[in-house]
Amino acid sequence: MKWFEINLMPMFDDDFVFIKHPYPEEIKSWSYVISRGVRAASEEYPDEPKVHMDEGHQGMVLPDLIGNVSSMLVVSKRVKEVIASPELINDDVEYLPVWIYNHKGRLASKDYFLVNPVGSIDALDHEASDIKMFEGDVVSLDKPVIDARKGMKAPDLFRLVEDRERYICSSDFTYDLAQLDPPVVNMRFFELEDTHAAEAEAEANANAD
Repeated sequence: MKWFEINLMPMFDDDFVFIKHPYPEEIKSWSYVISRGVRAASEEYPDEPKVHMDEGHQGMVLPDLIGNVSSMLVVSKRVKEVIASPELINDDVEYLPVWIYNHKGRLASKDYFLVNPVGSIDALDHEASDIKMFEGDVVSLDKPVIDARKGMKAPDLFRLVEDRERYICSSDFTYDLAQLDPPVVNMRFFELEDTHAAEAEAEANANAD
């Protein structure tokens, strides 16, 4: 098993849609909770979750991941369905629909979702990772390194305790994405280093027996 961080601003092609703040205007005052893994208040989420393409970014092509600066994971319906599939372990993930409107105010698609893995997971090797602390709080996480013993027990998509605005996924998830046809576009992953892989594998094999 390997682990990857999802790049929320891949910017492969200027033709792709990029939305700085990909959430409905009605939730602006509390939108930050979604970027940090807090479950959204369902009674306050709009029935018509309209999101408009940025005037400053003229791309019109809707890719599988909508780049943004709000630390939100916004994906196409087919990617959402991979995340929610029974083949993966993602029990506590919230899916909030977004309706994307183009620069002329016309509906472009209703088939996109804010994906919100609720909570966070302790999956890092703290000694191997580059974590800066101040008075007991994490100031920055410059190099996350997964402790494979912890990672094997984590969901296939999760947030880190040390930085909830980063999305980590397993190689099982990236494998399932790679099976989609046509191939996913505008999704990029950074492979993370890991430690204690042999111990994790031995433990997994022992549990399988």
